[in-house]
Amino acid sequence: MTSDRLAPPPETTARVERWVDRLRDELRRLVKTSTVSQREIERRANWSRGYLSQVLQGHIGLAVHHVLAVLSALESDPGRFFADVFGDGRPELEDIQRRMARYDAAFAHLSAQGLLGDLEGFDGGEARLGPPT
Repeated sequence: MTSDRLAPPPETTARVERWVDRLRDELRRLVKTSTVSQREIERRANWSRGYLSQVLQGHIGLAVHHVLAVLSALESDPGRFFADVFGDGRPELEDIQRRMARYDAAFAHLSAQGLLGDLEGFDGGEARLGPPT
């Protein structure tokens, strides 16, 4: 089995990329309008200096744990955040978390099988949302 056969259809990839862009844009807006500094968010999330900037700029693939860490640091409600991003008809947060857990597991399996190619610079062993950087 080749990795091409495992790739999602282009329309699915494009849709996911749009969702990731929306999540990242809203997260960026939330951080920018917050009274909490980026450095303080990083401290609260136990991240190194500059990590948040890399996530917000897309240099590090956006993962659910990034979104939740920032929301926690800002004491923001995840349900409200996802409602603001996706509006009415959005999947419930629990559904998003279940899906991300499945994606994380699938990614780990494919990585262990050597089907994902070179992952140089990959930072944590969890699936990332969005296109490879």
